Amino acid sequence: MQVLYVSLDGKAKMEQWMSNNDENVKVFKIQSAKETVVKNFDHRRVTASINQHAIVAITDVSGRVSYVNDMFCKLSGYDKEELIGQDHRIINSGFHDTMFFKKLWKTIASGKTWHGAICNMAKDGSRYWVQTTIVPFKNKLGNIEEYISIRTDITETVEMRERLERSRERAEDLNNKLEAERLALNNKNLALNEIIEHIERQKEQTKVTIKQNMEM
Repeated sequence: MQVLYVSLDGKAKMEQWMSNNDENVKVFKIQSAKETVVKNFDHRRVTASINQHAIVAITDVSGRVSYVNDMFCKLSGYDKEELIGQDHRIINSGFHDTMFFKKLWKTIASGKTWHGAICNMAKDGSRYWVQTTIVPFKNKLGNIEEYISIRTDITETVEMRERLERSRERAEDLNNKLEAERLALNNKNLALNEIIEHIERQKEQTKVTIKQNMEM
């Protein structure tokens, strides 16, 4: 008999199973196929959930994009057709230096997962920030076949932090100016006090001189 099932690689397969008297073999094969279908159904459900809440991209070992989800396209402003086959330089904002990406690639090329925040540039020239996790996926031989990137948009958080930082800097500048004015005023007061003291000494000296002249 023929059985249609979904394999772990997500492909639908049809297999011809010989009907014989060994019911245990039949049951085992059918049950195995059912488990595979359930596993893949759960996998697709998880993938669908991730696609609703995260920005997903898959690249080959050379960095060429092989898959992007709708959220990636929405945030970057590019259509899938414009992104597939390109590398991530298409969204490079120029914010990060060369060493930043060298360290990133060194990490994932060694089979390790990379975590960090990246500033990208959308098609319209605007910048956006994404918190990024890049996971290398290996084949049965242990060789890296592709990299899967899962991102979340943190642009609003970064911009809020930048606004707070600018506000803090303005507050510090204002405080420094006020302190400088206070010191300047204090110096003026000191100078004024010295002038007043000098005048008072002159007045006392004048009084002494007048008294001395009157006694002569």
